[in-house]
Amino acid sequence: MTLRDTLAALRRPRVWLMVLMGFASGLPLLLSGSTLSAWLTDAKFDLATIGFLTWARTAYTWKVLWSPLLDRYPPPLLGGLGRRRGWIVWMQLGVTALLAAMAVVGPSLPLIAVLVLALAVTAASQDIVVDAWRTDLLTQDERPLGVAIFTMGYRIGLLVAGMLALVLSDAVGWSTTYLIMAACMAACVVVTLMAPEPDVSGRPTTLGAAVVEPLREFFGRGHGLRAALAVLLFLTLFRVGDVLAATMNMPFLKALGFTNTEIGVLGKVITFFGSVLGGLIGGGFVLYLGLFRSLVIFGIAQAATNVAYVALALTGKSMPVLVGGMIVDQVAGGLASTAIGVLIMGLCAQRFSAVQFALLTSASGLLGHLVAGFSGVWAASLGWATFFGLTMAAVVPALLLLWPLRPLVEAAEREQRG
Repeated sequence: MTLRDTLAALRRPRVWLMVLMGFASGLPLLLSGSTLSAWLTDAKFDLATIGFLTWARTAYTWKVLWSPLLDRYPPPLLGGLGRRRGWIVWMQLGVTALLAAMAVVGPSLPLIAVLVLALAVTAASQDIVVDAWRTDLLTQDERPLGVAIFTMGYRIGLLVAGMLALVLSDAVGWSTTYLIMAACMAACVVVTLMAPEPDVSGRPTTLGAAVVEPLREFFGRGHGLRAALAVLLFLTLFRVGDVLAATMNMPFLKALGFTNTEIGVLGKVITFFGSVLGGLIGGGFVLYLGLFRSLVIFGIAQAATNVAYVALALTGKSMPVLVGGMIVDQVAGGLASTAIGVLIMGLCAQRFSAVQFALLTSASGLLGHLVAGFSGVWAASLGWATFFGLTMAAVVPALLLLWPLRPLVEAAEREQRG
């Protein structure tokens, strides 16, 4: 892609629409993750219980199982909006209702676990359709920038669900905070109604076709079955350490004595700019370095940033270490997310985008979310420094697996550049 192509893509409104749709995808994640962990910590839940509750969020890793339903069947009552937008509206309304229900119920077991599971299923279903929508809508020359800008919107959603929610919790309490988050999600419906519906033909005519044909196409390509399985394993291993660290991030910082407001304002607001910077420059770096080298470099950088948490565990509460570590962490995370996003888009055939994108993104979080349930037990038994040190080493198997996959990665990159 030339500089002229890049500037031309930036002038297209649908590229910048990725910010708003990214926000809608990012908002629910922390509200069933680290922000919920802060609420549970304030409610005096123990680390093991907080860790085990993360299993309710494994819906994000199993979404491929019901993605064919969203690809095969039109949305009830909202079919006039189109196959993609109609389902997105339904899921956004569902997320809104579930956040409001969590505000009313509060952190009481077992009902909160049921609501978190339902929230994860609904938010993951939104991701299925939003990922298919942007894959269908963006042209090949728009995708690197589109992924970067979507990542920026996603990070804004995380900022609102993280920083704003934490600050609000100190001011108005957790229940009111979750009601405000529900209102933010409701506003996303307006964005979806304004968004264009991609013109994609070839919707599966049977449920069997919706399940079989995307898998047959993916596993039957020229790169072969072994390479297809290897790339799924790579995606599974790539973010294990990052997911484990994120699961215990909030209990760890609160154990050191950081308040919700300190974490929200001084931590997340400042580091927000790091995440946006990482996401925005990620597309440019992928174009300059190439996708393969970007995955290697950004993967190492993303893992190495957990050294800040090791330092905090050894030295105690330090706002400069927290802020500096989070800035670097978010820049590296934004870079890695962009590279992975470009890889996944390049591996998807457009007419099977919903199921194949769900398959690949499910793989990218599968192992991390499964083992995250034990993160509280491990942190309590190993100690914080050892725990975060192990999360840094977790990326090594993925990087070793990446080397023999170089031809497949380069083929996916050529798909992006047309």
